[in-house]
Amino acid sequence: MSNPFRCICDKAPENLPPFLNNHDTAILVLRALKKDKNMPALVFEWNLAGFNDVATAPGLRNGVANQDKATIIANLTENGATNYNNIVFTFPNGNAIGAWVDQIHVNIPWYE
Repeated sequence: MSNPFRCICDKAPENLPPFLNNHDTAILVLRALKKDKNMPALVFEWNLAGFNDVATAPGLRNGVANQDKATIIANLTENGATNYNNIVFTFPNGNAIGAWVDQIHVNIPWYE
């Protein structure tokens, strides 16, 4: 299996998206790499404004209960992801991340 972070590792820092050029994010990615270079991973840049689109229901997407960042994080970890500060999520293998993707539309039906 190829290194899932190769797209990050092979680029000069100035060519990375601003989010991946963040020192704190880089530390999290390196921590995940140290554990296992071949684990599939997701790196999130959370758009918190997307979860605050209804003034009377802060933190909830469309003002609906359980449509929030915490629900997505819980779903990731319940399906085998290791959480690094709610930004980097690694899976033990390709089958695990595939199983997570397969259940998204059932368990997070509002996911787009």
